[in-house]
Amino acid sequence: MAIMLEAFKGSSIELPIMLAAFYGSRRSEVLSPRWSAIDFKNNTIAVSHTVSRAKIDRKTQLILKNRTKNKSSFRSLPLIPQVKRMLMRVRDKQKRNQKTCKKQYNTDFFGIHLCG
Repeated sequence: MAIMLEAFKGSSIELPIMLAAFYGSRRSEVLSPRWSAIDFKNNTIAVSHTVSRAKIDRKTQLILKNRTKNKSSFRSLPLIPQVKRMLMRVRDKQKRNQKTCKKQYNTDFFGIHLCG
């Protein structure tokens, strides 16, 4: 796992790779965390939302769900220090971007911008 994490270090997919590697998350879970699911004070991360793709009217669209695949998939996990540091960097970057872009900042996105 260390080799894989090192290979993606600094890339735009580093955080999704970390979430998948450390937590065994499904692709739909890795792409869907919301800031409200992260508790930095109690060091927990809740798996409570999913994102998937579907073809609707011949167009690929993202399907955002406010639930997991089934009730047992909803879980609260300990926030691993390495993941916490990465999430804090992403959050700080988003805050800087929002401050720079002001009203033009896209707040329509429902959660953490994991890639890019």
